[in-house]
Amino acid sequence: MSEEIAALYDTEGKQIGSAPRSEVRAKNLHHAATAVVVFNRAGRVFVHQRTESKDVYSGLFDFAAGGVLQDGEDPWEAAGRELAEELGLSDPLNRIGEGEYADAHTSYHGFLAWALTDDEPTLQAEEVQGGSWWPREELLRALEETPERFMPDTVALLGGWLAAEGSNPRVRRATRGDLTAVRSLSLAYQGGTASIDDDAFARRFTTLHTSAHHLLLIAELDGIPVGYALAQDHGPGLREGFSVGRFHDLYVAPAARRAGVGRRLVCAVAAWAETRGEFILDWQGSPGAVAFYERLGYEADRRGDFADYPGFCIDPRTGQ
Repeated sequence: MSEEIAALYDTEGKQIGSAPRSEVRAKNLHHAATAVVVFNRAGRVFVHQRTESKDVYSGLFDFAAGGVLQDGEDPWEAAGRELAEELGLSDPLNRIGEGEYADAHTSYHGFLAWALTDDEPTLQAEEVQGGSWWPREELLRALEETPERFMPDTVALLGGWLAAEGSNPRVRRATRGDLTAVRSLSLAYQGGTASIDDDAFARRFTTLHTSAHHLLLIAELDGIPVGYALAQDHGPGLREGFSVGRFHDLYVAPAARRAGVGRRLVCAVAAWAETRGEFILDWQGSPGAVAFYERLGYEADRRGDFADYPGFCIDPRTGQ
């Protein structure tokens, strides 16, 4: 079997070359790697132990699944690939960001994410010798008391994030297990009157939360769903060099308002829009929401026949 060719990266997150994996390890060349923290619906984190045959940090515990990017590979596709290979999971990724790590054993630019799963991991025997779900507080205590048992790069890049992850509110991509919660929130959004029946809603929910062209988010306070957002990328037209999207829904339960939930949802939608490249996202604000969007820095367009429902947009061409 031919040797894996790894992508070499600079510290700005750009690929600058490639080399055989063995050379990357022998010379400690700066490359790229992924790391995905996996939670279950009880808020526990999956912690696994690396096999003794791993070429770096063998036998240590890790609370993220990941690995080295191959030559020419998209970083976030690589993150999904590694999650599927190591743990047998295919849940949507929620991007955390990027980071740099270097020590005497490895040096890389990290692409960091987390996922929520309703499934039990299926371990890759060649790389993972065991694993279990840890309460987040127990894991944080172990990281503080016995850090030598854990992957130092994961601790450095994600330990602080994990400590803050329990803070409210938490925003994530919806999964299939969120159907009932989203149905309830959408009914509340419509004042209790359903525009489609439960079966039709379930079919539409399944399509939207798995679509590459949609973003369906859930916001939680203390693990309880209290809001959701839905955005869509319609793609480019015939004449434009950019894609146009629509921010369809933003709803926060009344009891959870003024807790930063709406702001976190809008920020997550904006971050997604920025990953779409040449992309403009627009929406209309209801009279009661106009001041909220303006506080977030979005400018209302009151031209036309719907001045009470002004338009807003995220447009990289104008910096809006």
